[in-house]
Amino acid sequence: YDIAFNAQSEKKASNNEMLYIGFLSLYDLYRMYVDMKQRLFEKNIRTGLEADLAPNQAIKKSLKDIIVNKKYSPEYFTFHHNGVTLYAETIVLNYGTTKIVEPRVLNGAQTITTLSRYVEELQKLPNFSEYENVLKQIEVIGKIITTCPQEFVTQVTISNNKQNPVESWNLRANDLIQLEFEDKFRNDGIYYERQENSFANLRDSDLEELGIEHHKE
Repeated sequence: YDIAFNAQSEKKASNNEMLYIGFLSLYDLYRMYVDMKQRLFEKNIRTGLEADLAPNQAIKKSLKDIIVNKKYSPEYFTFHHNGVTLYAETIVLNYGTTKIVEPRVLNGAQTITTLSRYVEELQKLPNFSEYENVLKQIEVIGKIITTCPQEFVTQVTISNNKQNPVESWNLRANDLIQLEFEDKFRNDGIYYERQENSFANLRDSDLEELGIEHHKE
């Protein structure tokens, strides 16, 4: 596949494994999925999950706000997305157009399958070509690894999918109201634990510096 990928950084490991970092076109990933189907995910720990799961709904909403509702510019998707990791048997870099052979997605299956489902919806609309042009402008951070054995690929896949689960209330930790509670309780010498497990990570000297007098969160 010829993809719009310009490796802005690269790293070589001790056994000649190579890592290239740049930006991947979301549309290129979609094209690969349409062509390869589930074979694109065969080195991943899972393929696309149900469309009604909260993370997949959030991805679809972001895409809709950019492509259809025009609430945000395409580049904002890049800022909010964790990125996609690919393995390729061979990679040939050539001035912004990169050729990859036998790509496999190690992390990013939810994004790609959610996008594919959403494109199917958009294709039923009369102005699909307009939406497609916007979609072609969306990029995600991309990591491509190559020249590595299967065991190495497996370990990278596991490492890229081992994030601790995040509860919905964790996402509210930096809301303005939480920051205001933190300030209010601190004035009374009480530690308000708006971030999970933050109190346990503080030493007595840290609490003293913060002006915390009560040794219980």
